[in-house]
Amino acid sequence: MHRLIYLSQTTRPMTSMETGRLIAKAQEKNTKAGLTGMLVLLQSRFLQVLEGPETALTQCYGRIQQDKRHSHMQLLNSTPIHSRAFPDWKMSLFHPEQLPEQAKEAALSIDALIPMNSPDRGEDPQVRIVVREFLASFKRMAAA
Repeated sequence: MHRLIYLSQTTRPMTSMETGRLIAKAQEKNTKAGLTGMLVLLQSRFLQVLEGPETALTQCYGRIQQDKRHSHMQLLNSTPIHSRAFPDWKMSLFHPEQLPEQAKEAALSIDALIPMNSPDRGEDPQVRIVVREFLASFKRMAAA
């Protein structure tokens, strides 16, 4: 069993219909490959945690690297694991740019995105730290 965590940037804005198709296709392929994890798309940035057989992960990550919707790929972590942080496939999408201006600051609260004790942050403490830091970076950007 292996875990891979990466960040990337979208190459262009994606419509909700496009993201819906992306998620449906990923869920189907990942289920067949025995992969689980989490995907967050926030302000044109992806954070993805993928877990499963190393060969399937390598193939999946290779496809993602070739996907023209991704740029600035950054592999944060690739490591053997004993158990999954996300035993069930989880995906979270959030589009704060679609909110009214006065609601954006509140929407960027980490707790509003994924509550502190939510299983959607993962069961492994190291994964929870990566998710927390990713979400916190948006709160810092909003404050700047």
